[in-house]
Amino acid sequence: MSENKTGSIEEYEFMIAAFHNEMEQVPERFSGIRLSADKWSLKDIVGHLIDSACNNHQRFIRLQNEKVLEFPAYEQEKWIATSKYHEFDWHNLLTLWYSYNELIIHLIRNVDTSCISNVWDYKGEMIELGSLIPDYFKHMEWHQNQFNERLKEVRDQNS
Repeated sequence: MSENKTGSIEEYEFMIAAFHNEMEQVPERFSGIRLSADKWSLKDIVGHLIDSACNNHQRFIRLQNEKVLEFPAYEQEKWIATSKYHEFDWHNLLTLWYSYNELIIHLIRNVDTSCISNVWDYKGEMIELGSLIPDYFKHMEWHQNQFNERLKEVRDQNS
């Protein structure tokens, strides 16, 4: 599968590499700073994106083996709090995020196209595997923007 509704594998690979490069430029001392209780740290944002990769890994595989599936809810605040990403080593977190996304790219390249219309029943809304893939990268792009905004806020407060 090299093309889908909103992008190509090559565009997704570029997006992952570029974002990874941006994240690697961030000093570790900025990565765990929480500006307030309701704002994730940079580590929390990357951790959330790892959670997203983990959840979508399951969806991308399982939806190739079943026509209709339900998945457990993802409660992001509980996952972030429980995972304590802000305490994890920054460079290891980035390596995990990058490696997991390399796996996601591999999975997408090898999706059985006959399963592309299999659906995730999300609270009565039927979401096709074929739309989950570009949605994964839209979600990543949204958090990339959030990451860059948070980085600016952290730098402004700590300069």
